[in-house]
Amino acid sequence: MKRHSMSVVSGILATLFLGVLAYSLAGCKKTENISENKVPAVQVNNVQTAGAKVEGTGDFDKARTLRNEGKNQEAVKLCEEIIAKEPKNTSALILLAELYQYEKNLDNALRTINKAVELENGNTWALRARGNIYADMKEYLKAEESYKSALTNKNNMDDYYIYIDMQKMYTAKGDKKKADEALKKAKDINNTK
Repeated sequence: MKRHSMSVVSGILATLFLGVLAYSLAGCKKTENISENKVPAVQVNNVQTAGAKVEGTGDFDKARTLRNEGKNQEAVKLCEEIIAKEPKNTSALILLAELYQYEKNLDNALRTINKAVELENGNTWALRARGNIYADMKEYLKAEESYKSALTNKNNMDDYYIYIDMQKMYTAKGDKKKADEALKKAKDINNTK
């Protein structure tokens, strides 16, 4: 009886492990547009916890909630209002850049994220977001440079997510060797947690 119970428990644990593994790797498929290829654990950047300064969190939280509900135009408008009142609010700038990116307005996305990077050059989330925007623009060398800058600036960010973004960028670029290397680094980091 005990052996049967143990094998049932082992089977359940194995199934859970495989499900979690499949779920975590689901975002690693090749797509033309990097922003469409989301890793479930980081489906949308959580800029508030990324070390960025958050001045007016009430409106910022509302803008983030609107974005999470798919109400991007409302979130854009609210972010623009926040930035008009607080031009140095890097969290709002990063969120606005991501919203522009999701709407395929890459020129505005890049202009906005560059303001955030100017204000807080060591902000890992801003550097990572800029890498994602460059990757969507198919400016892979600039994307790689931004990702590598994010890796050297330890600012409340796990390298795992940057390596996942790099893997997607290299895959879109057609560089399987570098894509595999980036994915291996992400897995190695994930396995040490």
